[in-house]
Amino acid sequence: MNPNFATNGEKLSPYKGLGSLTTDKKVSTITNVSKFQDDSYKEYCKITVKKAYQKKYKIKSVNIRYAVSDIKTYKFKNYIYKNYTVNNKNRFIVNIFGNESVSFDKLTVNYQTK
Repeated sequence: MNPNFATNGEKLSPYKGLGSLTTDKKVSTITNVSKFQDDSYKEYCKITVKKAYQKKYKIKSVNIRYAVSDIKTYKFKNYIYKNYTVNNKNRFIVNIFGNESVSFDKLTVNYQTK
């Protein structure tokens, strides 16, 4: 008996994904981007002042509120507040916690006017 085995050169690609959510406000555009590949996960928020307002408005600071919940019961525990000083730029990227127990809750952008 002579068994024959068939083989091919197919390679499996890693599990990848990208998702984004864009919110348009009067002065700025806020894009929340989520990237994942296999077991790694990265989430960030990109804040951009619109072209029509770039001469008049600059981003002064960004305040973010995160909600912390219990992993087992999914009940709310408390809030974590983070403040970022931007120093008058038209664009800013904030890395958001990628944890199961911490979720993005609220974002406030403060502007400097000329």
